[in-house]
Amino acid sequence: MLWLALLACRDKDSDVIRDPDPSYTTTIDTGLFIDTADTDEPPDTGDTADTSAPEPGVVVESMALYPDGVTVHPGAALPLRLVARWDDGLISDLIASYTSSDEKIATVDKSGVITAHSAGSVTVTADWETLSEDVTLTVIDDGNVTVTVIDATTGSPIEDARIKIFDGDPYATDTHGQVSAPVPDGAPVEVSAYLSDYVPATIWQTVSRDIVIPLYPADAFESRGTATGTVDFDSVDSGEVTELVMGMVLPSMPHGPLMLDPDDLLAEERTVTVFGIDADVPANLVLKNYAEDYEATVIAGEAAVWTIAGAMPISEVTSGLNGTSDAIGLLRDHIDAMVWGFSDAGTISSGSSATIGISPSVPFSEEVDVFVPELSLGFNGAEEPLIMVGEFLPDEGVVVTGLGLGLGEVEVQTAAHSMTGSTGEVAMSIAQVGGLGSGGGVAASWGPVVSGVAALPAFLDIPEVTAFDATSHEFSLTSDTRASFVRVLIEGADGTLRLLYTTSGEHTGVLPDPGFPMGYGNTTWTILAMEVSEDTLEGRLVDGDILSSSIALTAHTAARVGSHFQSPPAKE
Repeated sequence: MLWLALLACRDKDSDVIRDPDPSYTTTIDTGLFIDTADTDEPPDTGDTADTSAPEPGVVVESMALYPDGVTVHPGAALPLRLVARWDDGLISDLIASYTSSDEKIATVDKSGVITAHSAGSVTVTADWETLSEDVTLTVIDDGNVTVTVIDATTGSPIEDARIKIFDGDPYATDTHGQVSAPVPDGAPVEVSAYLSDYVPATIWQTVSRDIVIPLYPADAFESRGTATGTVDFDSVDSGEVTELVMGMVLPSMPHGPLMLDPDDLLAEERTVTVFGIDADVPANLVLKNYAEDYEATVIAGEAAVWTIAGAMPISEVTSGLNGTSDAIGLLRDHIDAMVWGFSDAGTISSGSSATIGISPSVPFSEEVDVFVPELSLGFNGAEEPLIMVGEFLPDEGVVVTGLGLGLGEVEVQTAAHSMTGSTGEVAMSIAQVGGLGSGGGVAASWGPVVSGVAALPAFLDIPEVTAFDATSHEFSLTSDTRASFVRVLIEGADGTLRLLYTTSGEHTGVLPDPGFPMGYGNTTWTILAMEVSEDTLEGRLVDGDILSSSIALTAHTAARVGSHFQSPPAKE
């Protein structure tokens, strides 16, 4: 039955190490390219070596050394990373040689880890072939950490915010949003900031002694608006009498494709009457003559919507859908006969709605070859990643122009288009444990399209919260070691939120007390891990640029998962 099929649209609950010596190149499972210029042997990755020579003419255009401008205490250890941008558009971490301008102040080992010894300022230089980059490190010995708290949405300093080091007594920020608090030594510390009407934030294990922490307003994670309108089907071929014109309307991605949640691909359901039968279908799925109006949720701010629509056999619609993957697969299978459309929605504020008409008329007449990596740890192997190709607009973000499904080399048909202000074409793959729309963990990767080809970096392993004790607040979490930045959003049973920022790997500890009640009896932990091409967590703390929406624009890959914890029943 058609109504059953439409209801099913809503789901139920090889990268290369580059080396100037062409005698070897090693393929490894990573999202970045790591140069081995200063090693005698290829690294032991456990993967198969490719003995082909590097592509001729590929050279480093520029390098950047991170983090810069960090302040630490004696005894602190701070790892550096050297990032190269190659002339073919790829970005890679490089292995270099390092030197310190004053080893009495700080030394640096061959892997790029700085160790601070005494007060002063020191310059550390990374040399790679004929190129070099510097960073400056300041070492202080006053025994204090200076914390500046700002509003994440405005950048303005926040007065009277409470600061805690570990779980000690709170300190209040001054009119400049600052406070200086004592710390025991140069070892990593936990720094928490909180204030009524803001989401508390904890920086987990930082050696920085002059940091900026942005606080989200309490309603920031609800900053959504709605785009509504009518799809004009005049330019869509209606096909044969045995076919039904079907399409989808989706918003652009202002924070980049890695922040996309597959659960948002289909909107909330609405009831429509098809062939005289009431059917519940997603509000962003449109049917000519039956449901030509749409409603799609958008991120507040500059927004745009795009659509694909076309005729497809009624028999396939009524029998071939079983969730988001099948719905997208059906659209993909008939994309030859479909058309694409795009409309700028302007600025949509949180909680508001804007009406945007859209008229699909552009054929899918171009192709992009997308190389999609194998699924990472945490998947069962049967999932099929969604592939999107699109244009990146400075304000609206990515507007999708082509869809595909699959692993390996996938040919994605895209609409012939011309978008004013586009900064380039990008490709993205996104996979969800259990299938798209299942609610399981998500891994995504993206990269530029160069001459009609995009080679995407490997998926990150799915992160995990392995334990949380609602009474003691002890927790354990783990994420892929390739991740440069990890954000944990914790939601209590009473709706209160808190944030935890940390680095990759395994972390075990006790959540600091935010100073006010929080419903820990039932909590949902959402971990977002990202592998970025720029900076480190310590470097971003210098100016407080640790917002996920900003970091996602410099990321290659991301993985996230939500875990629910319920306190055990009380003992009788």
